[in-house]
Amino acid sequence: MKKLIFAIPFILVACSTSEPTENKIEPTIDLQEVTAEVIPEVELVLQDFPEELAELEDEFTQFELPLTINQEFIDSIDGTVLSATQFQYLTQNFEPIKEYDDYYLEKSTEMYDLKKKGTYEDYTSSLDIGQLRDAEGYSFGKINLDTAIIVLWTIEYGSFEACPFYSGSELFATTIQNDSVVKCIQLADFNSGGDPPAFGETYTDVVLSELLELKGKQIDQSFEDDKMESSDTLLIDYSLKW
Repeated sequence: MKKLIFAIPFILVACSTSEPTENKIEPTIDLQEVTAEVIPEVELVLQDFPEELAELEDEFTQFELPLTINQEFIDSIDGTVLSATQFQYLTQNFEPIKEYDDYYLEKSTEMYDLKKKGTYEDYTSSLDIGQLRDAEGYSFGKINLDTAIIVLWTIEYGSFEACPFYSGSELFATTIQNDSVVKCIQLADFNSGGDPPAFGETYTDVVLSELLELKGKQIDQSFEDDKMESSDTLLIDYSLKW
């Protein structure tokens, strides 16, 4: 064993006098076969009016962009009431812009549930002042885009017919693409109510542009004996893009 140990240095010296050899590491992967992962694109097709609303298609007025939305615009259409199923379809993927945007969505759902269960008449027969009498959805309009449709619809609501009283209309936009609801938002709010001599109202004045940008304002005002007590303005700047 000792002879083997002392012989090793001489072998190493002899090797050092020869030309150095290059150690090559052969790749274990064929680089020509490595390709980036391909993410399939979603094919967008021309969107037809949704089957879920087909029986009411003629009740949705055709509109073009840009669209000015104000009290006069809301008053120009008398829609047809939506069924509970149609209402549920349109309210999918709701995205609030402002606080309380979903309040009457929830109240309308409650009213639809009462009617479905057959207990709505019992509910209205026991109403007290200031309580909600009804809230339900109505058809309004539609806007055709290249690969999507924006369905416009409203919620109409009102209280028991006694002081204090209130009523209002809210305009919503539901965007449908590839036969699926991708977004639902509230576009405008119009309401009024009071307990004389006090009175208040809310109204919206916005424009929905060709770029699907919603810009304008919402104004809340309160009065006492026909004298304005306060006026608050909320600026609206929102994109409907998805």
